[in-house]
Amino acid sequence: QNAIEGKFKGVALVQAVAAVFTIVVGNGCSAKELLAVGAYDWVSDYARQFVEGKKFRLAKKAAEVDLVLVEFQHETTSEEILAEFARQGLERPTEEDTLRFGERYPDEQKKYPIVFLHEPWQDPGGDRNVLVLHWNGRKRELRYDGFDSWWNRHCRFAARRRRKS
Repeated sequence: QNAIEGKFKGVALVQAVAAVFTIVVGNGCSAKELLAVGAYDWVSDYARQFVEGKKFRLAKKAAEVDLVLVEFQHETTSEEILAEFARQGLERPTEEDTLRFGERYPDEQKKYPIVFLHEPWQDPGGDRNVLVLHWNGRKRELRYDGFDSWWNRHCRFAARRRRKS
């Protein structure tokens, strides 16, 4: 049994936010174009390098995707979050989901940081990172944060919800 399970045994760990956000991926825009239409007030250098780099993945065909934001009532790790996604039948988001969400729902990140636990990329220092939509009180930001760090309980974590056929 890991330390998190022991520490929070018997405590409600998760509360899924009721809202569902629909985005469209794979419409032929480049990552650089998506970054521009997101109209962020500030983009961190490493986040920009990742988005404009070769490892940033875009969907090959257009599709509607439903995203839900999951909230934890305690500090947590990426592994715990991904395990909870699996328990709830949710899927990991993609890098493209971050930019599509930021473009379509720009005010949502003003309420809380929104973390996208897509496949992390490695920065020049060797740390694994993911994209985060953030609000600093005056500016909409696209930044990155460490996949291997602890996440604050005020964050929301974007997950894909399987669409009903």
